[in-house]
Amino acid sequence: MQIYVKKFKIKNVEKGGNYINKQLLKVKSNLKKLSFDEGLILFNIIMIFSWYRVSPYVTGITALFFLFVPKKRAELLKIPKIYFLSAWMLLTFVTGLVCLNFLGVASGLLFDLFIVFALYTWVVMTQELSEKIIILVSFMSILVFIYAVIEFLITHKRTSSTFFNPNFYGYLCELIFVICLYALLKINRFKLLFLLGLVANSGGIALSGCRSAIYAVVIGVLILLLCLKKYLPFIIGLSVTLISGAAVLIFPQLIPRSGDMTDTIRLRELIWSTAINGILKHPIFGEGFLSYYFITSGEAHRAHAHNLLLDALVNYGVVGTTISFIFLISAILMWIKKLKFSPICALPLALLAATMVHGITDVPVVGYQTGTLVMAMLALSGVVKMGQKRTILN
Repeated sequence: MQIYVKKFKIKNVEKGGNYINKQLLKVKSNLKKLSFDEGLILFNIIMIFSWYRVSPYVTGITALFFLFVPKKRAELLKIPKIYFLSAWMLLTFVTGLVCLNFLGVASGLLFDLFIVFALYTWVVMTQELSEKIIILVSFMSILVFIYAVIEFLITHKRTSSTFFNPNFYGYLCELIFVICLYALLKINRFKLLFLLGLVANSGGIALSGCRSAIYAVVIGVLILLLCLKKYLPFIIGLSVTLISGAAVLIFPQLIPRSGDMTDTIRLRELIWSTAINGILKHPIFGEGFLSYYFITSGEAHRAHAHNLLLDALVNYGVVGTTISFIFLISAILMWIKKLKFSPICALPLALLAATMVHGITDVPVVGYQTGTLVMAMLALSGVVKMGQKRTILN
């Protein structure tokens, strides 16, 4: 009997070892297939989830590499409407210099590099790379959630995990929740990973205490279901949303951190009115990146205007905001058009919808890690660029 048990254990250990070896060989084989650019992009995706004082500079250096290599720079210049985006970057740079907003200029240039990184990601995007990025993002979000749980157990406060503050972490979780749902619907493997991703990012939103993320993720999910023609789940989700909304109106205590809701609304009104006054002083060109931070003081002093449109107008004025909207609207129209033959375009539309809803009360997209992530995820649509009609992840 003992000999049989020993043989059984040895066989199972051997089977387990063989399985691990096979998986390691698969990983090694996949890594060998990656081009240098693809490997660099995946490395940067991993770094987004690292410490917020490190990851921005890794992405910035990578973007500089893409800019200074002539062949790569030439590919960037082929992107549709790229001249509108280039004009916006130049305008915000000059405006910041004229207004002596030097720290804003430096911060804006770093943010411009994140845009460059996302644009080049769009250029080199393939079906295989898209899938790898989605899998990697889902996996990394689970790791940072574990870190967030440990942080909460130690501090018993709203958690930020490896990100700058809890609101940024909540925004990241809302984005990855939508990504995991898309993957669950469209990728035929790694189902358990994506389910765990949904759980982890739901938990992350709860631990962050970010109220805006709750509404944003609901809208993101609804837009995703609608774009993917999942009409029954969409109707059910919309019905649940309306019922939940009515319940919150009747019982406002259901809202997380409802006790400080009155103070939050009062503070938002103060910040918005301060932002409007700032816009009226420089309505045409604004005063450059992070203008709200430099023109405010006292109770209303914050890094941004806690509203995406107001913050854009304070920073870039009517001219800069309009130029950026032209580029963004052209991208939205492209995604809607190509949605007919490629479901991947549903993902940027859903992520953008979630960002816009979150942007009503906060501007987490200006965070270096979160901004890089959302732009890199929008770049997944690069699979269908230049008239390419291959579907992705079906």
